[in-house]
Amino acid sequence: MFGEIWALLRPHIVGALIGTILTFVFEEAIKAFFRSTWRKIKRLARIFVRKRTVFGEEFMLGKQKLPWIVIDGGHGEAYGPGDLECRYVKELVKLPEEVQKLRKIVEEEQRQASASHLRAAWNGSRYYLHSFVIDREPGDERSRLKFIFGPSDYYNFLATSPALDRPLNDALPGVTLRSKYLKDLDPWSKPVSFLAHSFGINLAVITRDGYMVFAQRSPDTFSRPGYWNVPVNEGLQRPFDNDETGAPDFFKAAARGLYEELGISLGRDYKEKPKFVSFGLDTQFYQFGLLGFIRIQLTLGELLTIRASGVKDKWEAVKVDTAKMELDKIESFVRDYEPWAPSGLVCIFHTLITILGKPIAVHRAFEQIGVKKIALEAPRLST
Repeated sequence: MFGEIWALLRPHIVGALIGTILTFVFEEAIKAFFRSTWRKIKRLARIFVRKRTVFGEEFMLGKQKLPWIVIDGGHGEAYGPGDLECRYVKELVKLPEEVQKLRKIVEEEQRQASASHLRAAWNGSRYYLHSFVIDREPGDERSRLKFIFGPSDYYNFLATSPALDRPLNDALPGVTLRSKYLKDLDPWSKPVSFLAHSFGINLAVITRDGYMVFAQRSPDTFSRPGYWNVPVNEGLQRPFDNDETGAPDFFKAAARGLYEELGISLGRDYKEKPKFVSFGLDTQFYQFGLLGFIRIQLTLGELLTIRASGVKDKWEAVKVDTAKMELDKIESFVRDYEPWAPSGLVCIFHTLITILGKPIAVHRAFEQIGVKKIALEAPRLST
C-alpha cells in the first residue's frame, strides 16, 4: 500500500524539491535579469516619450515645485546699484517664421477688439533680453550682473510667452515653440532672444508700521489673471525706464511701478531705495526678472487711503491685503490665499531671508505649505 502511494507522490515531491533548489540557486540571477530589463525599458521610454521642458533645478516652496529658477542671488544679500549693469543695442531681434505668423494673429485680434470697442492690448515699446553675464567682484566675491537689451514691443510678447505651448501645426500637435526652441535649455546660457520680450521687476512692499502688502491681479490682466502677487510687478518699458543711452534702469522701472500701482512717489530725498535680492526665470512664460523689496515711509492706513483716492493702474489689482511683517503671519497668509504667481512667492521668500537674516527659520516655516493651483493656467495667445 505504502509503495503504491509513494509511486504516486514521488514525481510531485521530486519536482517540488528540484523547483525549490532551482529557485534558491537562480533567484538572484532572475532578479538581476528583471532589474536590467526594466532599466532598459525606462531608458527607451525616455527616448520616445515627449517630456515637458526641463530647464534645471526649479524652486521648491515647501513641498510645492514652482515654475521658477533662481539664476543668481536669494541668499540674503541685496545687490548694490553698481552690481546691476545694463547696455542697449539698437538691434531688432530676428523673429522665426512661426513667431511672425503668431504676431500677425495677435495684430489682427487686437485690431478686431479695438474696432468692436472691446479691450485691446496697447502695443507699447519693450525690450528683449539679448544676453547676460554673472560676474564676481574681486576680493569679496559679490555678484555683478551685466545685461544687454535690445528693442521690442508688447505684441512680440503676446505672440511668444503666452503661446509657448500652442501647437504650431494642426497636423503635429506636439510641436510648439517650447518643444522646438526651449527643450532642455540651460537657464544660465544665452537667452533665446526672440522668445524673451519681457523682463519683469517684482517688488515686495513693507509699510512704515511693519506690514507686507499683497495684491490680487485683475481678471482682465493678460498674464495670470486673478493670481495673488507682490504689489509691484512691471515689465521694462521704453522710453519710460531707460537712461540717456537707451539702456533700461531697473530702479526707474521700480519707481514707476510703485507710482502706477500704489500711488507712491520716490523723490530724491526718499530714505530707502528698492533693494533687488535675486535674478530668476519664470519657466512657464520664459520671462526673466529681478525680485526685491522696498520699505516705504507710509503707514498701512496712509497707503490704503492714497490707493482708494485713485492711482494710475488701479484696475490691474482687484484686491489689496496685508500681513504683519512676522514670519508666522506671512506664512499663514501665503497658505490661506491662492492661487499665487510664482515670482511673487519667490520674491516674498527671498525678502524674508534678506530682512530677517534667518534662512533656516524661513525654510522651516514654509516647508509644510501646500499651495494650490500655483502656476499652470491654460495657455492662451492673447486675450
